[in-house]
Amino acid sequence: MNTDSLRYLVIIVSIIGILLLTLQIYFYNPPEIRLVNNNTDYLDKVVTIKGIIKDVELKDNILFFKVCEYSRCLDCVIFNTSKNQTNNINSFTNSKNQIKLTGKYTLYNEKPELIVYNID
Repeated sequence: MNTDSLRYLVIIVSIIGILLLTLQIYFYNPPEIRLVNNNTDYLDKVVTIKGIIKDVELKDNILFFKVCEYSRCLDCVIFNTSKNQTNNINSFTNSKNQIKLTGKYTLYNEKPELIVYNID
């Protein structure tokens, strides 16, 4: 195999890889879980949760709050929060409307928690 054909092969594989990553970004929807169900199968995976925001607290640029569905609540955290994210969470707290959060479902101190990546 000469260098020209190897160069073309590397370029084609790179373009295909970039296209596949782009497709995954635009068309991947994480699974939506309900707080009232047992969600141990989703530990350390990216999920979507809907609920009502309660108990918002900002400490050292880290936003802590709870998202609740019926009487069951889940602790949530946003690291390095922006002013826009804080205002968005506070507006949902005041309006009592449901919010859709996407993040990593994990355990912290043996309790389930969501590390929030996206607010819809």
